[in-house]
Parts: sequence; C-alpha cells; structure tokens
Amino acid sequence: RMEALYKEGNKDIKPTRKNYGAVIQSYLKQTSDFSRPESLLKQIENMCGAGISEMKPNESIYRAFVFAYAKLGNEYGALRADQYLQVLCDQYRAGDEDMLPKTRTINAVIEAWLQANTDDSCKR
Repeated sequence: RMEALYKEGNKDIKPTRKNYGAVIQSYLKQTSDFSRPESLLKQIENMCGAGISEMKPNESIYRAFVFAYAKLGNEYGALRADQYLQVLCDQYRAGDEDMLPKTRTINAVIEAWLQANTDDSCKR
C-alpha cells in the first residue's frame, strides 16, 4: 500500500528497506507459503540492482528466510535455508562485511538438516 501511495505522488510515504523487511518477516511468521515474501525480496533486490542502493537487502532479511525455511523441518526447508545462508556467505566473501552470518543463523541451517534426516544431512 505504501508503494502505491508513493507512486501516486505522496512523497511523505516512501517505502524503505526497513518497511519491506518488516512486511517480509511478518509474512514469513504467518504462513508456510513463502511466495509473497520471496517476491518482495526479489523486488528490493531488483531496486538495488537498478541503482537504489539503500534498498539492498540486509543480513536480517536473509536471516528471516533462513529461520522460516529451517522451521519447515523437511529436506526442502533445509535446502532453501542453506541456499539463503550461502547468499549471506557469498556476499560476505565478496567484501560486504555487514552480511556476515550470525552463529545462530548457521546453527539454524545445521538443525534444519538434522531435522530433514536425509541420507546426506550429515555431509551438509
């Protein structure tokens, strides 16, 4: 809604990364269908790619996805949590020190793989 109002000309209601992050986290806590929050993440990634650097997703946004997927307790959830952790690691290795994954984020992925209980969970 904020985005629509902003596009209509209300410059006092400019959506921020913090706004998007709050909405994403709210969706992730309410449902196991993560298509809408992933769509919002893609939106802000695209904004950042288009030169709006203040919209760059931060560590807490990716961490929210890690925890949400890890809670699923299955192989798919473990895989997706692991993928989001890899995004953080890749960005950190590329020089973005703000993207350093927190220990609890790494632990959530480990726990997700343990809960998935697949043949290669221990390898992960």
